Amino acid sequence: MQELLKRIQELLQRRLDNAGGNQAHLDPAQRARMERLLNLLCITQTEELGCEEAYELLDKYADLDLTGEEVDLLLPLVKHHLDLCQECCDEYHMLLQSLRANAEARATS
Repeated sequence: MQELLKRIQELLQRRLDNAGGNQAHLDPAQRARMERLLNLLCITQTEELGCEEAYELLDKYADLDLTGEEVDLLLPLVKHHLDLCQECCDEYHMLLQSLRANAEARATS
């Protein structure tokens, strides 16, 4: 699998670099998509969580984060997924904001 990822990275990079001068010109939107794909491939790990798996751990991740635990060390796969997936990251930040507001409301009552 790692060899396949490496080969794809090389092909994308060659395309982005316009190697040999005979590659078709990429418009800015295409170039941005290819660069994002290349970046994602570069940080792909052997073991990763999908959105559903990460979502199931978000409450635990948030609770640990709020108590000051080192969540990056305790749940590194969730951290990695949040770094890659904007939708899950947004969901996590909304959950964290809600938990903080709830804790503040309990503290003031």
